[in-house]
Amino acid sequence: MKVLGDPKGILDLIEAFRRSKTMFTAVRLGVFDKLEDEPMSSDELAHELDLDASALRLLNGCVGLKLLRREGESYHNNPSASHYLTSTSPETLGGYIRYSDESLFLLWSHLDDAVREGTNRWTQTFGSRDALFDHYFRDVAATTSFIQGMHGFGQISSRFIVRAFDLSRFHHLVDLGGATGHLAVAGCEAYPELRATVLDLSRIEPLARPYIEASPAAERV
Repeated sequence: MKVLGDPKGILDLIEAFRRSKTMFTAVRLGVFDKLEDEPMSSDELAHELDLDASALRLLNGCVGLKLLRREGESYHNNPSASHYLTSTSPETLGGYIRYSDESLFLLWSHLDDAVREGTNRWTQTFGSRDALFDHYFRDVAATTSFIQGMHGFGQISSRFIVRAFDLSRFHHLVDLGGATGHLAVAGCEAYPELRATVLDLSRIEPLARPYIEASPAAERV
């Protein structure tokens, strides 16, 4: 009799997108923001967010993902959700999650065509590359969400990137398309003699300034 191998790894890959989409949806619906204000039951949350109460089985999915915990009838954010999934947290990844949900998730659904043709999927998915960025820059709220997403993801990696290379012999760093300046800030904080310039669209400057000014190296950026 043939002995089958452990399918756990394969099953994990099969279900991975379901876990991602559960978190994406909860962020987009504002579940974590509401529960950060106060714990609620599923009925209370459904009323607050104008959702169907039965559909909030989603909450139990978030409990299974350890993003929420349930105490009696009330749901509470776990620390990871408070830290990374609420819009008011300085370390929020909410913007990057919305970008992943609205853009990357759709692009990756055409991976088979990308492999067959060796080309990107911008036109197939959004009509053109410009259509996607027109969407993210359509108004201040959309632009803010997009830039916050880039910042949230970038600030995690930037402090490692600037240490991965020895920049001590350089005196000026220029980040093209630098958004909130997270890479420039990380570089200047790591290297006291370094100055940095962030180049991006003029509409990004008001969004970037608060992040830069919060750094002890702000005068060098």
